[in-house]
Amino acid sequence: MSEEIVGKLRGCFLTIWADARKNQNLTIGEALKTGKTFSSNELGSLALGYEGSMAITKSLKLLHENYSISNKFSAKILTEMIERRILGLLTEAPENIVAKSIDAVRELLNSLETASIKKYSIPIRISNLKLEVERLDIGEVFFSKYDDLPKEISELIVKLSEFEHKDKSEENLKSLVFAVAIVEAFDEIRALELGERILEHSLNVLRLYEFGLYSFSSFTHRMRFGIEGSISWNWKRRIIISGKSWSASHTAEGPLESFVIDSKKLGIMKNRHLEKVSPILGKANPTEFEKRLMVSINRFGKGMHESDIVDSFIDFIIALESILLEKQDASRLVGERTSIIIETNQDQRIRILNKVKELYDERNNIVHRGFIDIGPAEMWPAAYYSYLVIMTLLGHLDSIKDTRDLVNMCNKVKFGGPKFGT
Repeated sequence: MSEEIVGKLRGCFLTIWADARKNQNLTIGEALKTGKTFSSNELGSLALGYEGSMAITKSLKLLHENYSISNKFSAKILTEMIERRILGLLTEAPENIVAKSIDAVRELLNSLETASIKKYSIPIRISNLKLEVERLDIGEVFFSKYDDLPKEISELIVKLSEFEHKDKSEENLKSLVFAVAIVEAFDEIRALELGERILEHSLNVLRLYEFGLYSFSSFTHRMRFGIEGSISWNWKRRIIISGKSWSASHTAEGPLESFVIDSKKLGIMKNRHLEKVSPILGKANPTEFEKRLMVSINRFGKGMHESDIVDSFIDFIIALESILLEKQDASRLVGERTSIIIETNQDQRIRILNKVKELYDERNNIVHRGFIDIGPAEMWPAAYYSYLVIMTLLGHLDSIKDTRDLVNMCNKVKFGGPKFGT
């Protein structure tokens, strides 16, 4: 870690130390005047006020700038490690604190660098997903039916089901699909955080492909599968009373069918560049455009998973923005670049540009004015255009390393030009 970061961490440590002394009823001025220090048995836990708490937050942010640290240690563990070192500093004489704080920072960084990292397997049941293939790998996650899981994992799932008193005998478990995330972390908290995060990323990739594999309808954007407990079927029971008579009805909004992946669908997914997406998920240092691509895919998947149609609509528009715009770009370029990427005919490009502008105006009405008048007429094109843009750009991933490459490719084939990517 750079000396600049070390210096910033030392500043944080000094702030935490000063705040801790103040909250131990000994001000810095009194400490310097009396030379009093704390003995270790006088200190129970670290008592901090606002400044000390904010300095710990800043320390965590600095540590999280290092990928290997942020990816391996939970915020809870990092906070405990910082607090232990501040407790140690409280026993030091005030005149030595500057030098000792540097030592404490370096000792912390060394302990993080040399910490023993463990490998964890995190199996999570997936609701409403059916596999007719033996195994499906998406990034650092694999999806499998219970029967096809590694034996050590399936045996633990049975024990867990018994422990939780669930009505899931091994026979019943055989019909279920599990996702298993393989992660490396220092502590279990971080392992679970990483596991759920990369699993949701993998699910969002599947949700993207699901959209293209189903016939389009007003329900296409609705969620169909996800982590057990995250699927909302939105059953509603309505009772109408008129005088002494009454009637009742039920309606359901949400997933209408399971997402089934068989060998044929898997073949289509691979033809649509699935094998280009999967490696990005496990990359420690993806390109700038790969990062944008995954933000877009995750937003699209989130839109597929939302139960509220307005939230879904906003997610689909953000999926377009996040992959097509640089920071300084005007929003009108979303429509222009969308039309260039997915269409070759000039009249059709103009039609798409105008439609995307309408959708963007709807998005602004929702975000800035609170309008919620969104239906399938707006939902379907927002999802459809986002899907086509993502899929088209996946096919050109080898040629696009950053957004500037994408902008140059769009400018090359400005209205009336050849097909995008030629």
